[in-house]
Amino acid sequence: MLLAGWLALPTFLAVAGFIVVAGPPTSIRTPAVRWSLTALAVLAGVGALTLVPLPIETWQVLPGRSTFAEIATSLRDASIGLDVLPITMSPSATLRALLLVGSATSVFVAVLISDPLQRTALVGFLLALGVFQVLLGVAQIALGGASMVTPEFAGHVRASGTFVNKNHFASLLAMLFPIAVFALFDTAMRVRRDASDHKPLRLALWVSVSGLLAAGIILSMSRAAYAATLVVLCLTAAAHVASTRRRASHRRRLMIIGAVGAVAGIALLISSDFLVRAVGDPAAVQSLSARAKMTEAGWRGALALFPLGSGLGSFGAVFPHFQPVQLQGFVEHAHNEYVQILFELGAGGLLFLSAAALATWSLARRAWRSLDTLGRGHAALLGALALALHAWLDFPTRIPGVAFVFTALVALACVELPLGTHRHRHAPSSPAADGALDQRGDGTSTN
Repeated sequence: MLLAGWLALPTFLAVAGFIVVAGPPTSIRTPAVRWSLTALAVLAGVGALTLVPLPIETWQVLPGRSTFAEIATSLRDASIGLDVLPITMSPSATLRALLLVGSATSVFVAVLISDPLQRTALVGFLLALGVFQVLLGVAQIALGGASMVTPEFAGHVRASGTFVNKNHFASLLAMLFPIAVFALFDTAMRVRRDASDHKPLRLALWVSVSGLLAAGIILSMSRAAYAATLVVLCLTAAAHVASTRRRASHRRRLMIIGAVGAVAGIALLISSDFLVRAVGDPAAVQSLSARAKMTEAGWRGALALFPLGSGLGSFGAVFPHFQPVQLQGFVEHAHNEYVQILFELGAGGLLFLSAAALATWSLARRAWRSLDTLGRGHAALLGALALALHAWLDFPTRIPGVAFVFTALVALACVELPLGTHRHRHAPSSPAADGALDQRGDGTSTN
């Protein structure tokens, strides 16, 4: 196990170095890719370094570990004669976290080096997966949480798909929602121009997919996902309205509004009762209060453990030392990804968040400069944003399936957002211009 942890860093660096320095295609040698790989390298590197064994006398004086001195001394004096401890306060949890980081990195690299057809197939698979999750969620509610369709420890009769936690179910759908809505908007703005083919059927398809994903989010009763999805939907609509080649067309604005209305109608038709119950639930205040206590205690722990942190993935093992008496039960995660990464990695967490912020800035800048050619890269970036917002009140990236979809979307944005383009404020509208979703995989547009 220790060998696996130590191999994570050199293996990652070898793959990352190949991609950034020598690997094709040229379009992935961008600041966003470099900063994303840097962030992943920090996770793998700091996580591996915390497996370094130190003499117990040295370990005891590390930040945040003095209260465990008696336990450490007893381990040394016991018959097993243990005289060294790794820096991380939960080696097994750190090893599991390293495996997750390594797997997520593999997904990221695989999407980077894939061709356009492979990425199209990936997006289609993810959307199909999202629809399946929603249908399973509907079945869970219709059958009253029957064991044949509900995970054993769900503890509720709500839509959760294949997830135990309904928030993670909602996180997945929130990430996929902008992709479906982008395809819907693109089809809606082209259907009236050329109704001779199957565009009306495609429009109905994307309205249905978008409506189902929205309904699934509502059925989850995850209020944090509601907020994240609403923000992303507003940004999606604003991007299409503000796109310069569509700015002058009042009809197209109406098509966007109509598409949003159709999606909202389907979602509310399926799940309006759950929306009312979730928003008006008195337990919402209690839930937010508990999360606020977790965040506050997490910050205190992060300061006490700084600059080394407790070790990647070790929050659940260490947090009870900082847990207030008002917060009952076992708390495995901070329910705030940003606090938890600082708690576990300390100064390394600051480096990770800085690299992630720079990658985000680079992608956002490219997205803003290429509003004339809205496409799948923009949708993927907004999908990743949905999870980043949800992460303020939950722990979605600790769930492998959710983390893999997130890294795939970030990689998709890195590859498919156009490079080096600027907005042309008076670009004329044309049929070619409206085909904004039809992008090549090298970061350029077919227009």
